[in-house]
Amino acid sequence: MVADLPLESELAWRPDDALVAAIERATLHAVSPDRLVALPHWLLPLDACSIGRTHAAVPLSHRLSQADAEQIDTIAAVYRADGLKPMFRLPCVESVVHAALRLRGYTEHDPTWVMGCTLQDDSPVLHAADELGGLIGRVDVLTVPSPAWCAVFLGPGFDPADGAARAAHLGRASGTRFYAVGTPTPGISQDQQTALHAVGAACWHGGWVGIHGMRTLAAVRGRGMARAILQRMAQEAWAAEQRQIFLQVGADNPARHLYQRLGFEHRWTYAYWRHA
Repeated sequence: MVADLPLESELAWRPDDALVAAIERATLHAVSPDRLVALPHWLLPLDACSIGRTHAAVPLSHRLSQADAEQIDTIAAVYRADGLKPMFRLPCVESVVHAALRLRGYTEHDPTWVMGCTLQDDSPVLHAADELGGLIGRVDVLTVPSPAWCAVFLGPGFDPADGAARAAHLGRASGTRFYAVGTPTPGISQDQQTALHAVGAACWHGGWVGIHGMRTLAAVRGRGMARAILQRMAQEAWAAEQRQIFLQVGADNPARHLYQRLGFEHRWTYAYWRHA
C-alpha cells in the first residue's frame, strides 16, 4: 500500500529532532531487535523477524539532507552484510532521501501513523472505560508475558508467525508491562488463566510510555476491552508522573479513530521503503 498524501499537519509542522529521536529510540527499545547499529543521524536495527521496525533503518531527524541521502548505500551495505534486504522507514514528507531511494528502485509501503498524548487531569484516556463498569473483565498487569497473553497473538484473524515474533520481541524488552483482559474467574489471576480476550504492552523508556501489541480477539471486539487496557496503562503512567504516551497504528486501521477519541493526536506518518 502506498502512503496517502501527507496530512496538513505534516506539511505545516515538523516535530523537532529531540522528539523524533526520543520516540524512535523508545520504539526500538520496545521491539528489541537482535542488533542495533548507530550511524550519524540514523539507527539501523538488524533482525530477521517479520516486524518491520526491527529491520528498517530510521532517521533520528525529519530534516533529511543530502548528507543523509549519501548514506543510503552505506546503510544498504550494512543490511546486506547481515543477510538482510535493505529497508528504510521514513516520514511521509518528501525529501532528497525519498528521491534518491526512488532512483535506486525503492517503493513505499504500509503507511503508519505515530500518535501521541500528553496526559492531563482531564485526558479522555484516563477515563476511557469508566462508563463500562463491570461489562468487561478486570485488567491485570503482568511483569512477564504469560502463555495465555502470547496466545492472543496467535488467535483467529492474526498471522501466527508474525504474532509469535511480536510476542517474543515485546517479551524480551526491559521496562515493559503486559496487560490482559479475560473472562473473570473467581480466585484465578489473569496470568493463570488459559484464555484471554485482549492484551497490550506498555514499555517505559527514556521518559516515554510506548504502547505496543494491542490485540483483541475478533469474536469479542467492540466491548471496550482495548479501552479498558489503554485506561489502565494511562492511569499507571499518570501515577508514576509519566506524562508522554505514544503508539503507532496502520493508517488504514480503524483503531486509529478510537485512539483519537481518547485524546491521541497524529504526530506524523511514516512508510517503509523496500527495493522493488
